[in-house]
Amino acid sequence: MTHAPDQAAEGDAGTASEDVATPSPWRDLIWLALLRLGVSAGVGMLGIVALSDDDYARVTIAQRFAASPRLDPSGTSWLPFPFWVMGGAMKLLDSSIDVARLVTAAQAVAATWLLFAAGRRWGFSEKRALVFAGLATFTPAVALLGSVTVPELPTAALALFAIVAATAPRRPATSDRTSLLAGALAMLAATLSRYETWPVALAVAAIVWKRQKGDGPWRRAAWAALLLFGPAWWIVHNRIAHGDALAFLRRVASYRSALGQPPSSGVFPYLVGLFDGSPAAMAALALIVWALRRRPDRAASLEKLRRFRAWGAAAALLVAFLLAGELVGGAPTHHPERAFLLVWLMATFLVVDLATFTLHPALIAVPFGLLVLNYRDMLADRGVERGMEERAGQQLRALVPRGERVFAATNDYGYFAIMAAFGRPQDVVVDSQDPRVKSSSTLLRDPWNAVVRMRAENASWLVAPSSVVFPLALQERMRDGPLVIYELRR
Repeated sequence: MTHAPDQAAEGDAGTASEDVATPSPWRDLIWLALLRLGVSAGVGMLGIVALSDDDYARVTIAQRFAASPRLDPSGTSWLPFPFWVMGGAMKLLDSSIDVARLVTAAQAVAATWLLFAAGRRWGFSEKRALVFAGLATFTPAVALLGSVTVPELPTAALALFAIVAATAPRRPATSDRTSLLAGALAMLAATLSRYETWPVALAVAAIVWKRQKGDGPWRRAAWAALLLFGPAWWIVHNRIAHGDALAFLRRVASYRSALGQPPSSGVFPYLVGLFDGSPAAMAALALIVWALRRRPDRAASLEKLRRFRAWGAAAALLVAFLLAGELVGGAPTHHPERAFLLVWLMATFLVVDLATFTLHPALIAVPFGLLVLNYRDMLADRGVERGMEERAGQQLRALVPRGERVFAATNDYGYFAIMAAFGRPQDVVVDSQDPRVKSSSTLLRDPWNAVVRMRAENASWLVAPSSVVFPLALQERMRDGPLVIYELRR
């Protein structure tokens, strides 16, 4: 599970002088920041600003947190840490969608730095750690997920750092414990961000318990408790707040059922997603493992692989966790292409660590070809296009005075983009789009009662499709394509 520092640095011969020649420790971090921001800018230039309406929904929850902080910002199945971070920044700066995207960019840079730090903690030279962080940044999943307002990239980077901190070569006691504490705090943040990190936290806790034998049972128990505190607290919180310890799981299941999705689509799509989501990383790892096993020094090569047995166990637990969740109908995450991001980062890390010999051209050509195809497929889907709704929200931001409320009636979940761009979701009343609630009393089906409904909700403004005819008491103030903003006459 551990290895000597000289083994970790095998293949890095000649890089020591490069490290000494480095003019500043900030040089690599600056390069990585510029690389990450450049990748995000490139994704944005392709017109990809949101993968789904959930991206905008997350922004509105952070905006609500900024207006009225609480421990569980969403009150739903979404874990709280990402909203604490984004909402905290909005509290200090401004609750606009621009701030949300600024925070996203900052988190993507911080995640890239964390990948670099993980490499250095493992024993990589600065050059090799830079290669790992840069290579990871260029993989399609990381490029995409780090460019939109979702928490997957920071979460995966935090979890990877925690795994490295728990399994890296030992250092002097004080330094080792500092590293473990940093890893445990990273794991705590990760488990309060995404559910797929929960089994990984369990694996890391088992590793630390086994490895820290010299700490005594109470201190080892404290390490394990810190690593597992996030899931334990969330389960207890759900029991207290919702009367059901697994309310978060049942909520997802109820939504899937209401949307007409089957209780389980089977495990096959998840297993396909594991390889299809990042075929270059998975193929590169498989080819390098195959090549290592065929080398004349097979024993030494297998010893290299044994260092990552704990990593394999953590990845296997993650996959099993997702499959079990899918089978019971509440999938811990219903986006397999995002839930496996940690596995793909781990695969990329292993590739960089194990590729310490001259590679056959085929070992490079195959993953590179798969990378190109993966980019083509992933970037072909431009996500959800909500430019019109964003503009409507920005217009409302300019038109609606503080203290006045807006009624949002849309044909789909586009109201999330309107609310996010408006920046004051607490001042918006939404015509219900909850698939679990069957109602025929929506404003779009009963427009002649719009004035009564708006006054009942104390709303003075309405944003709705132009295809719906409303009473003359509603004065048209602005029109943008099929969306119209109305003001209720006094």
